[in-house]
Amino acid sequence: METYVITSELGNKIELNTESDKSFNLLQRQGDFLKFKFENKIYQAEIISYSKDGKELEVIINNQTLKLNLKDSLDQLIDQMGMNDVSDSDGGDVISPMPGLILKILVEEGQEVEKGQEMLVLEAMKMENLLKAPSSGTVTSIKFPPSTSVNKGDLLIKID
Repeated sequence: METYVITSELGNKIELNTESDKSFNLLQRQGDFLKFKFENKIYQAEIISYSKDGKELEVIINNQTLKLNLKDSLDQLIDQMGMNDVSDSDGGDVISPMPGLILKILVEEGQEVEKGQEMLVLEAMKMENLLKAPSSGTVTSIKFPPSTSVNKGDLLIKID
């Protein structure tokens, strides 16, 4: 059983359970054209574009263009754990997305880093997670040494 959450750019949300949801029925598919029934209404859709992972789509449904975001059960779990939360701090600091144990710090204070560069290894739920720089800049401070337990939301590395 898989449950998907579909969110439009307008903030509308639909949850579909692939096994038990009788409100959705794919009637026809030919290439990028779809015809489906949802809540007793028939819709025609055309997929205009989609991301490589298939999670973001731009579609025309009944002559209205919409951008949609699809989330499966794994995506929903990641959201619940807060791993997709973006830091509100200035400079793109590295913030702990979940409680865990710092295993390794891969940068030093004063080091120039690029966006996406691996910064540290955080162990959480018996898994090693590589945290990356959300922006380019200079590491001005490392807040915790290795072998330290941290909480979700803790500032780990300051980047200016």
